[in-house]
Amino acid sequence: MRILLVDDDETLMESLAERLIQQRYAVDIATDGSSAQTYADLFSYDLIVLDLMLPDGDGIQFCQALRQDGYSNPLMILTAKESTAEKVKALDAGADDYVVKPFDFDELCARIRALLRREHQGLPTVLTWGALSLDPSTCETTYRDQPIRLTPKEFSMMELFLRHPHRVYSLGAIIDDLWSFEDPPGEDAVRTHIKGLRRKLKAVGAPKDLIKTVYGLGYRLNENTHWPSEQANRAVRQKTDAQKNARKGTGSELVSNSPEPSLAQNVYPRAAEQPAKRSSQTPEQQAFANREPGMRPTGPSIGRSQLIDTSDSGIQPSNIQPPKIAPANALSFTEQLAQACHRYLSSASQQIAVLEKGAAALADGTIQPELYRNSRISAHKLAGSLGSYGFLEGSQIARKVEIQLQSISITSSPASPPTPPEKITESAIGDITYWVGLLRQSIDQATVQTATTALSNTLRESTPLLLIVTEDDRLSQALVAQAAIAQFQTQVVSTAHQAIQTIRTAEKPDLVLLDIATKQNQFTDLIEILKQDHALPVVVLGNQLPLKRRHQLVKQGVEIVTTRTLAPREIMASAAQIIKAETSQIRVAIADDDPQMLTLLKTSLAPWGFQVITFRNAMDLWHWLIQPEAPIRPAVDILVLDVEMPDLDGISLCRIIRADARFQALPILFLTHHREESTRMQAFQSGADDFVHKAVAPAELATRLRNQLVRACQLPRLPASG
Repeated sequence: MRILLVDDDETLMESLAERLIQQRYAVDIATDGSSAQTYADLFSYDLIVLDLMLPDGDGIQFCQALRQDGYSNPLMILTAKESTAEKVKALDAGADDYVVKPFDFDELCARIRALLRREHQGLPTVLTWGALSLDPSTCETTYRDQPIRLTPKEFSMMELFLRHPHRVYSLGAIIDDLWSFEDPPGEDAVRTHIKGLRRKLKAVGAPKDLIKTVYGLGYRLNENTHWPSEQANRAVRQKTDAQKNARKGTGSELVSNSPEPSLAQNVYPRAAEQPAKRSSQTPEQQAFANREPGMRPTGPSIGRSQLIDTSDSGIQPSNIQPPKIAPANALSFTEQLAQACHRYLSSASQQIAVLEKGAAALADGTIQPELYRNSRISAHKLAGSLGSYGFLEGSQIARKVEIQLQSISITSSPASPPTPPEKITESAIGDITYWVGLLRQSIDQATVQTATTALSNTLRESTPLLLIVTEDDRLSQALVAQAAIAQFQTQVVSTAHQAIQTIRTAEKPDLVLLDIATKQNQFTDLIEILKQDHALPVVVLGNQLPLKRRHQLVKQGVEIVTTRTLAPREIMASAAQIIKAETSQIRVAIADDDPQMLTLLKTSLAPWGFQVITFRNAMDLWHWLIQPEAPIRPAVDILVLDVEMPDLDGISLCRIIRADARFQALPILFLTHHREESTRMQAFQSGADDFVHKAVAPAELATRLRNQLVRACQLPRLPASG
């Protein structure tokens, strides 16, 4: 779905756009009414978010013009004007919702989703077409309960067809719906996406004509689709399984022959599949696309991509469950908002400088209409945006300045100097000067705090922070003592409420140790917040927890559930391994005789925090592992081996490594095209920790590698069997 944000506060809109992009929306930003009109003429938007005070006109008039021009989709007003009269005027002009700045990002996004749901309220929650099913809420696509792994663009394209099953979509219409204005692909790239979508549907037994080509017009779902019987689908699956079992080739054959969406096929498009320049554009679009580098457009100002499409980066956001951990180099929204806040402080400082100049001119009686207008605009922007970044007091002060400035009448003519304001008193001028001074002081303090926080984060990169939540003073003292030995920072709170406040207002911890020996029920919501809102790893300590309770905790995503009687030293050892798996770059040594597969793995694992060292055969890996300069504990965290390799096979190498005292605790994972149970058993008997097929998605592979690193310190190593 495509959203247009119309607001001249670019920093605030950039932050909102980043949040919406994460939720799979295409977002464009216009900074004035003229740009917004150009966008609205070029594209069809599912939602427009509109400010009322635009540099070149009134937002309500623009809203009326949009409705008169036939725009019938939802329209939201987002403004700092909070009077009832303004709300009534906006709603009467055709607005569907009215949100007052400052706003909460989560609440605003929820209201946007609610407006977009109204448009599709006649559609079911899960979209279906015959035996094909697509769930937009979980990003899962299945055919007869078989999962289909789709890239983000393929998923969005399938959702587009299913939401409008009787409509023919031209290539241009698909581009307009799924790509932002700034970075549209060429039509050949869209055809490639459709070809890949058809191939994946066919691989699971769906009809090959499910997506029909309407020659000369575009594509649509085929209403005359002949759905194969369950027997036919079973035959397709059996044939596919037979091909997999018979396959003995290298990774290059995997790319060309495998009907399964493999790592190589599904993640790395060929060079010919990369988005090209859009070949069929309107004159306005072509002129905008061909502007000189660095030139600010006179029409639409800022474009945004529809979502983080990872088809080029190696991340496969398919319909498998997402990993419990995020990529090591991926920023959470909280971190993105913090960076946006840092950028915003510079913009706010410039706006306060305008207010300072205006207040000084008011005191001297020399204020000009232009400066007066700019001062009002700056006060209005600050009143709306300061609160959205957490400076609620500053937002209230800016509102007072705005209201006071609105009460001033400034007039001038070409033949005479500006008339001094008559309605404003010396006391009012003193109030404005005082309030502007408070704003300057608050922004300067916030800038210093931001710089201090950044420095603190830099200094503690090698000193993780643990948040301990317990009412037991003896336990907390023991844990703090062991944390100090392990060179961890600690912070102790006693209640779930204090933990939430600490995470929201203070430095974000790297891990939470949660003692649920008492008041277990109060921690259910806390764990949900820690995992869902902040993606924090959690270790739970309890007394004789029943199996059902342990199951609930594991379902919530808790990394470790253990007893409170475990030695604090062992608890800290587990915490250290979790933090290492979550935050540090992990060194992975991979041996595989297929150079293409090595390249793919190196590229796909890098975004998830892995440093990959590759070897073309088992002997090279062994000699590197035992090199004289290597310490007793090797400078590698995990080994990944293929089964079939020249000179020495992976299973034999695994036995050799397990027989060496230096490497008995080193996790080893097999990544191979073999699926035979006998091969799997040989791998585990040789001392392997995991056995994974090469068709695995990078997200799942990264999670399994990290899980092995966490378990390495918790489980005793069993001797390898011959």
